[in-house]
Amino acid sequence: MTLKGHGSLVCSVAFSPDGKRTISGCHDGAVRVWDAATGTELLALRAGSSVLDVAFSPDGKTIAGGLFDYTVALWESVPPPGGYNQRKNGEAARKIVDELHERHRSYREVISQLQHDVTSDPAMRKLALQIANSHKWEDTDNLRWEAWATLGVPSKNVAAYQDALVKAEKANGWEPNDTAILTTLGAAKYRLGSYEDALNTLTKADKIRTSTDEESDPTNVVFTAMTLHKLGRVEVAKAALKRLRELCKDEQFTADLEVQGLLAEAEKLIAGEKR
Repeated sequence: MTLKGHGSLVCSVAFSPDGKRTISGCHDGAVRVWDAATGTELLALRAGSSVLDVAFSPDGKTIAGGLFDYTVALWESVPPPGGYNQRKNGEAARKIVDELHERHRSYREVISQLQHDVTSDPAMRKLALQIANSHKWEDTDNLRWEAWATLGVPSKNVAAYQDALVKAEKANGWEPNDTAILTTLGAAKYRLGSYEDALNTLTKADKIRTSTDEESDPTNVVFTAMTLHKLGRVEVAKAALKRLRELCKDEQFTADLEVQGLLAEAEKLIAGEKR
């Protein structure tokens, strides 16, 4: 059979778990559900953006679409047995979380507010807590990026670096084994001249990255190299700089201005070279 109905490139297709239906996602922003036996179109779902990937849930009752606008859309492929009240409650709970987050700018603070709120409906509060907990990682990520925006530049003042250190330490307290956060914390310690502490933190990040088969992070290598140089371990620092140069030849880093800027900083410090 040939199934026709899309108006552009079909990016993804999938079968339902029972094999009776097929779904297709398309650049035209539509997801279509077909009867796999007859080719009849059963549903046409609008996504609002190009649909790059589609999948059925294991029970076949929900369809997921990965969209070009960096979102995931979910649709019921059959009406839920309990009706749509749960979905409506979920939307109401999300609104509560969004309003609290707008006020407090932290999902952890939202969680604290919800936990101490004895006036709201318990079921609604439970849903809101589930939603807030699923976004908790954003607090850590935001803190890390705020810190890194300062640490990636060698000409900031001490107060700015101290503020970045506070943010990195707070993020590390929430996620103590996150390699990106540890690298950020190590960079903050380097900028403030705490070289032994910086080296220990950067080494810890590298060991975790190695043990979990993560790719090498040039930002960790660059601060490790500069820290070793500051500690007088010149030959080891030069070896780290050589490793950094090789890493920076990778296509994903050649056009990365931040990484290239840090490489230039390390070369000037360790090899006395200007780029």
